[in-house]
Amino acid sequence: MNPPIKFVFIELTNHCNFNCTFCPNAVMTRKREFMDKELAIRLLAEIASKNLAEDPIQLHLMGEPLLHPQIFEILEFMHKKNLPVRLFTNGALLNEKNRDRIYAADIKELVIGIQTHTEQTYRDHRRGKPDFQTYMKNIRLSNIFSKPAVLFPSNCLPRW
Repeated sequence: MNPPIKFVFIELTNHCNFNCTFCPNAVMTRKREFMDKELAIRLLAEIASKNLAEDPIQLHLMGEPLLHPQIFEILEFMHKKNLPVRLFTNGALLNEKNRDRIYAADIKELVIGIQTHTEQTYRDHRRGKPDFQTYMKNIRLSNIFSKPAVLFPSNCLPRW
């Protein structure tokens, strides 16, 4: 029997390390929070035990998942339960330490939103840390993954 849910999205946090001009995060009225790790584990355990998800579980929505203080424990649990992961990130936190931990978690797909691919558009629209050179270095570091599932989408900014 096929799993009953095609796409499962889990928002581990709605915190973000950027304040982008093109993102609705700035007008979000919900309290900024991190999902309790135990709640995340409980949800994931049920998804695994009941085989509820057809596609990789997608970690994202309004926040940057790599900001979650227990993200790597959650990824490790997902790996142990054979739950495939599609991790979305803005790329800013893909430093060497995090890159190695993501790789060790054996995620299925890493999706990096690169909406600001020049220094000027980064300065004008990203509004956050790290600086553009560090940001691009981190994204280039993520390219060492030996898996073909690493994606580098490039969305167009609206013309102002």
